[in-house]
Amino acid sequence: MLELFKNPNVFFRNKMNEPEDLKKPFYIMVLVWFARLFMVAVTLLMVANIISSNSSLVFPDIPSEMILFFLFLTAAVLIITFISILLMWLVTACVFYLFSAVFHGTGSFKRVLEFISYGFIPFLIGSIIAPIYFWLIYSKIDFIALFENMEQAGDPTLIMNELLFSNLPAHVLSLIIALILFALTLYIWIYGIKYSRNLSFKQAVLTIGIPAIAYIIYELIMFVFLYF
Repeated sequence: MLELFKNPNVFFRNKMNEPEDLKKPFYIMVLVWFARLFMVAVTLLMVANIISSNSSLVFPDIPSEMILFFLFLTAAVLIITFISILLMWLVTACVFYLFSAVFHGTGSFKRVLEFISYGFIPFLIGSIIAPIYFWLIYSKIDFIALFENMEQAGDPTLIMNELLFSNLPAHVLSLIIALILFALTLYIWIYGIKYSRNLSFKQAVLTIGIPAIAYIIYELIMFVFLYF
């Protein structure tokens, strides 16, 4: 697997000599699912710890019916999260498969699905380090006081400003790490689509690059709408 990061060109070329197999790719997506669950669970625990440490509130006992409801809700979230990850894998492969058709790419969709899965491995890294990033930025924020100030001032942008500028160096560092992981994903996908669809390197770059640029533009637009 280290060869995937050191030399994806050789990795996928060797994979082309093997039969098409979706077993390992499926395991990769299962690991992505577990990593996401880990990220959410650790983050929620941190939020609970931050709130409890900054609050004198005493929470009442939770009725057994409510506990059953939360268990049902948790199970539903686990299932929905897993299905969404599989759909993300499928949709990503579909987009690249269709774009590669513009360059008359040849090769089965199953092979594309197999090779594209390896590009999700950097997501594992991101999901593991995300709670660390969350702790560095938000552990010192008094959320109870923050919400009280927001209610008194009647200005919800106070929360946004506090979250954005509470620890600017950590924000910048997290952005750099996210960009590196995203670039690594694109790097893997370029060689994955190159071999799975029998494209030239330039055609593979365009096949991956055009949807990636469209995605980045979409994220920037959403960021502007949310924070400005």
